[in-house]
Amino acid sequence: MGDFYNTAQGNIVAFSHHPGFYLVTVFALILVTLLALEWIWRLVWCFFEEPRPLKHPSTILRVVHVLLLVSIIMRVGPGAVQLMTWKDASVADQHLLAAVNNISDALSILPFSIAWLIVVVSWPMLAYQLDKAPPPFHLWPTPSALKRPLKIGLGVFAIAAALTFLQ
Repeated sequence: MGDFYNTAQGNIVAFSHHPGFYLVTVFALILVTLLALEWIWRLVWCFFEEPRPLKHPSTILRVVHVLLLVSIIMRVGPGAVQLMTWKDASVADQHLLAAVNNISDALSILPFSIAWLIVVVSWPMLAYQLDKAPPPFHLWPTPSALKRPLKIGLGVFAIAAALTFLQ
């Protein structure tokens, strides 16, 4: 890790000579963050658009998914910001971003643990409901359902390429 992170200067040095590595890393981090944020938005919207009782299987699954996605964003989001700004940030800002990233990494266990606990406690009821009334539709995505995530992926790739080659 010493070659990839220079703690004395507080900046990531591996990317200065490997633009392809930087491009792929920034692309992956931004894409995961944006897709998780979009998914959270859709789940939170469902709470208002199709409200269900607290102990309803849909509510439980929505809460679990939101918590898992928040955990993912806490792990990936600050790292994406840190990598997007590492060339232009001052040493003090780099140290601050690294500290926020580390704290966020440590705290991401909280929503993940709560989601795990909810699943463990509610799994018998969820399994019973699925056995009793399985979903009446095909669960694999259709090509039209994949268009939006692919557009987001292409847009994020363009942003990552711009960050890599236009700075």
